[in-house]
Amino acid sequence: MTFVGKILVIVIMAFALLFLGISTVVFTTHTNWKTATEAEKKKVSDLNTKAQALTSQIETVKKDLEKAQADHKAAIEQSQASIKSLEDEIKTHQAERTAAQSKLEVAQRAPGPRWPKPPRTARRPNSSAPRSRRSRNRPTSTSSSRRS
Repeated sequence: MTFVGKILVIVIMAFALLFLGISTVVFTTHTNWKTATEAEKKKVSDLNTKAQALTSQIETVKKDLEKAQADHKAAIEQSQASIKSLEDEIKTHQAERTAAQSKLEVAQRAPGPRWPKPPRTARRPNSSAPRSRRSRNRPTSTSSSRRS
């Protein structure tokens, strides 16, 4: 074999070893694309089901919110109506109070009627005056306290 032939054999052997190393690296780092795509498809389907569930939850929460807003609005209207009726009642009571107060002021300013004084009745007789027959038989409370 000639010298050039020997060099070519060595070069071919180096390339073979290089190709062997590259193929070994590729084989060890190789992933099974079929299982990887199946796993990703499963993740996508799981995320889609979660998205649908969350969308349905959002719809129910929106319906609950609308109902709560309607209830709140009705409660506000009811309380405003109650407030309005109470304010009207307060105004009525204030008008009655001011009318009564003005009547009272007029009555206090006007001179009262001058009624004749009642005649004086006869005074009670003194204890030294004779008693009636009935009262003699019964001792009075004051006389019984004097005896003791």
